[in-house]
Amino acid sequence: MHLLDNCTVVTGYVMITLIPIEQHCNFSNYSFPLLTEITEFMIFTEVRGMANITEMFPNLAVIRGRRLFLNYALGVTSMYDLEQLAFPQLVAIQRGQVYIGNCPQLCNIDRVNWDLLTLSRGDNHIIAAGKNCSTPVCKGCTSSYCWSNIYCQRSLNENVVNPQANINTCHEECLGGCHGDSGSAADCAVCRGLSDAGVCVKSCPKNKYALEHFQRCYTKDECVTKHGFVFRSRSA
Repeated sequence: MHLLDNCTVVTGYVMITLIPIEQHCNFSNYSFPLLTEITEFMIFTEVRGMANITEMFPNLAVIRGRRLFLNYALGVTSMYDLEQLAFPQLVAIQRGQVYIGNCPQLCNIDRVNWDLLTLSRGDNHIIAAGKNCSTPVCKGCTSSYCWSNIYCQRSLNENVVNPQANINTCHEECLGGCHGDSGSAADCAVCRGLSDAGVCVKSCPKNKYALEHFQRCYTKDECVTKHGFVFRSRSA
């Protein structure tokens, strides 16, 4: 999992699966606070000994769902030791749905508004566990939805510099907040749409090409050198 160290964007998917309890992994040693964006999907399944996902991805803001796993952008299944699932900064799953099931120790998933996170049509499949859990009261939250008594659930429209104080609106092309209070599209935590050399934009300028899989704008030369595109000139 250390492959994710220092990553800010995963262009692709994250799958953490099939780790037996005999490996004695200390999952508290793994945290990826720089990661804010996954362009495809995220799956957890049959990872023994993992009780808490919260600290692993504390600043993940968006799962884009450019490619899905069986129509799901987020899947958590057969996690027999998982007790807490929280993505404190997650504001949007832009495409695809959520599946959570067969997690007998997992608490409080019924206090999360999953439909608020998923922006495309379809049904989320959330199977609550039968374990007796202390119900979070979402104290101090602006809504009745929360991941736990510590973490409120954020919404897509909560595009502010300091979400706890609800101050200073970010640029409209930002998603999940921004850094600083200049209101610039260059200060976004994550882009709502495309990024052009670090600046969030609705569409690429005429001299650049939008590669939506990467959520980026590229010049013709960059398309050739970075991604191996071949441009053919049209004959007269």
